[in-house]
Amino acid sequence: MVSFQVKGPFKIPRKADSPHVEANRNLGDFWQETKVGERIGCYAFGTRTSKGLIKIWYVGKTTNGFEQECFQPHKREIYNDVLARHNHHGTPVMFFILPAQTNGQPPVAAIADLEIYLIQTAKAANPESKNQKHAKRPQWVVRGVTRAVGQGEVTKAISNFRRALRLKPPVAKE
Repeated sequence: MVSFQVKGPFKIPRKADSPHVEANRNLGDFWQETKVGERIGCYAFGTRTSKGLIKIWYVGKTTNGFEQECFQPHKREIYNDVLARHNHHGTPVMFFILPAQTNGQPPVAAIADLEIYLIQTAKAANPESKNQKHAKRPQWVVRGVTRAVGQGEVTKAISNFRRALRLKPPVAKE
């Protein structure tokens, strides 16, 4: 089993006198701070409000290294579009989700599975998130167990099943 660890959120620098995020060639200090530039895994771009709440707008993956992937021109377009549509409010941030183990074969299949899970989870939390691929939410629910908030009484069977699977009750959206 592959174990992943989360790093972040890290504040993404913006261009001087501009609301746009910096180009990769100007992010040396960012990569020094994060210490993950050469690592592989998944990443999540979000914005943090003045109250500290973070909304995830885009999830991606890399098997070539975060520094090579996260700030490619087409990714910066997505990030800058989010910032522009929201009047440049919020601080752009990045989370990195990387394998805890760094030796041996890279867990490429696990990273791909994790990306799909994170995209679907981000889309459920923020329907405006920008991922298109893998963003379709599964068309099923298990009442009282998963993807089903407020769908009736929590029976003893539901409680026992959730406990057996070590699942927490579905959480209502804010």
